[in-house]
Amino acid sequence: MMHAARRPVGVALLVALAGGGCRTAPRESPAGGMAARVTLVDPHRHAVDVSQSWVTETPNEGFALVRVPGLPADSELDERASSLEGSFQAFATCEPVCRVLVRSVPRGEVYELQGPTFTDQRPFSGLVWLASDILVFDQWTQPHYGIHYAVDVRARGLLQAAPFTDRVDGQ
Repeated sequence: MMHAARRPVGVALLVALAGGGCRTAPRESPAGGMAARVTLVDPHRHAVDVSQSWVTETPNEGFALVRVPGLPADSELDERASSLEGSFQAFATCEPVCRVLVRSVPRGEVYELQGPTFTDQRPFSGLVWLASDILVFDQWTQPHYGIHYAVDVRARGLLQAAPFTDRVDGQ
């Protein structure tokens, strides 16, 4: 019995729940070619190739960095990561709702990343800086399925929003 043709049913379900539809990676980055500056590797080593699909047809539509008054208290920050050169810091928190915050170290300004596929009921995790301005993170939408994101903080663009599973071939 051959299993090579099987597709993970859960990934299709995740895409349907997240809205839009899955498509292959665009020829040009939705943030205007920003991905060409750095290879978007998957530091999380997901079971599926996150570089080959997108959660929505227009992943950058509705994405924004919105200035917020400041950071929650240290005790309310679940995860943090500093960019390679230290010019940005990223924070994941679920106080009062789940979100990703980015602070510009030189200016002290704090921004909340907002996107149409983000859910404020599920935590964000795996904050990793691929370059001085490219932040990668995940949000689990179900126990075995989630969305892998890459954001160009400086250009304020979403570079990647790809469904993933922790199961190979839906197993």
